[in-house]
Amino acid sequence: MKMAYAVILIVAASLLLFANTVTHPFLYDDHVLIVGNKKLGSPEYLSSIFNSSFQYDVPRLDYSAFQIDYYRPFIRLLFWCIYQVGGLNSKFWHLSNIILFSIVSVLVWALIYKLSNNLGLSTVSGLLFVVHPIHTEAVAYVNSLVETLHAIFFLSALLLYLGARETTSADRSRQIVLYLGALFLFEAALLTKEAALCFPMVIVALELSFCSGNWRECLVLVIKRTSLFLLPLAGYFALRYMTYGNLMRLRSGMPIWQVLINIPQAIFNYLKMLVYPVSLTMLNSIKIIDSIINPYFIIPSLLLLTVTLLLLIYSSRRTFFYWAFFIITLTPVLHLGIFSEDRMLQHRYAFLASVGFCALVGTLFDKLLAKSRVTYAVLSAVIIFLSIQTYKQNSYWRSEYVLYQREYALAPNSDFAACAYASQLLLAGQVQEAARLFTHVIEKIKPDSDFAHFGMASYYMMKGDYEQAAYFYERTIELQQGHRRDLYIYLAECYKRLGNRERAIQLLEELVKSNPDYLEAKFALAELMAADASFGGSYAN
Repeated sequence: MKMAYAVILIVAASLLLFANTVTHPFLYDDHVLIVGNKKLGSPEYLSSIFNSSFQYDVPRLDYSAFQIDYYRPFIRLLFWCIYQVGGLNSKFWHLSNIILFSIVSVLVWALIYKLSNNLGLSTVSGLLFVVHPIHTEAVAYVNSLVETLHAIFFLSALLLYLGARETTSADRSRQIVLYLGALFLFEAALLTKEAALCFPMVIVALELSFCSGNWRECLVLVIKRTSLFLLPLAGYFALRYMTYGNLMRLRSGMPIWQVLINIPQAIFNYLKMLVYPVSLTMLNSIKIIDSIINPYFIIPSLLLLTVTLLLLIYSSRRTFFYWAFFIITLTPVLHLGIFSEDRMLQHRYAFLASVGFCALVGTLFDKLLAKSRVTYAVLSAVIIFLSIQTYKQNSYWRSEYVLYQREYALAPNSDFAACAYASQLLLAGQVQEAARLFTHVIEKIKPDSDFAHFGMASYYMMKGDYEQAAYFYERTIELQQGHRRDLYIYLAECYKRLGNRERAIQLLEELVKSNPDYLEAKFALAELMAADASFGGSYAN
């Protein structure tokens, strides 16, 4: 009965704490992958889930310019399911993510209870997971449904694996069913988010942490049990290959050795955000280094190594596994070379890894609770403090204007923050202030900011200065290397307003020729040519 109360507490806390996000609108990339995703209502959408990716959904973007190919059929399937129920009503999408988060929270509680057989420890750890402010981005941001769904599959697979591991050989049929369930859920996690590739390493850490034999016996056991997961891996890579023609496309803006030497400080920064989650921002940069003798490599590396050794020597095997879980599940998202300078670290990327962190903190409190009743007051204060911080953090996501205004206040030297806020000023009718901010970015912060140049193009379009607008659209296209195809439509509109219909038609013809499935471009061309004396055929069919 006590276990039931613990689960009810975890679910109630997760639902109540994030209830203030239900009325929030779509934000950020939600506009691209959900609001602007016309394919969601298409009857062919379901048949495309496993043989294409988000490129199918957003034809206005050139995904060949991306540095990574995402293959996430299960998250696309989830988007389709929610759309069938609630359409583009953001309340349904936010409520779905809150429900998924509550499921994740229960799974966190169940996993820690399974590992510790300690109801107090699992409940404290589960509550810490629920109330931690770093999870706001994963719950309040609809596109982060990928994080919550991935965590459900990942943690469920691990729980079933633990169940199979503990099942005696006498109950062979039950053990087989549990192993098959773990394999299926691991495959589901892979088809939701690529970060699930680290799951076999979590199994290795689990087996090495709890193995009681000599090193040879442990090694044989690890090989035997992790080999079970080769089949789901093979299936995942086969599906990726059939879709993209390659196994894993990942290009980095920096050499791999440089990415590796920057990982220790990135992990350390995630730890700082988890330990002191105050004034959390979407913009988290690190100082990129290019030498191992740099203090930004040496100090974080020594600190992480020290923590690892201390836990290995003085803590229980279970506690060491929590630390290993944190490091391993965080590692797949540390592709630092593919992120912009001021967005190297994202809160939502720490979502799954925070399970290990919360388990470590829960373990510490569990030990202290046995020694002093004062710890109850301290624990209560920590949970209340984190809850307040989370509620406040949620409120910043109530509108893009509020969110980006705060981001700019916290990071005034970030070109992304400044441009995002300026874009909201533009939409709010504060065009002169927006133009001033875009100009400030170009002149003082980042001269080659495509975001700022696009903002200036929008500003001049609103003013009716089509010559200047055309200049800034062309400059944006040059800086983006053609990534946003819709820019050509805007540029064609400028030339049409300037009376250069021939150039406008040429731009649209080239766009349609290279993107025959881009309906917006075909309609724009058909509309332009229908009103032009040189009309010679329909491009709208």
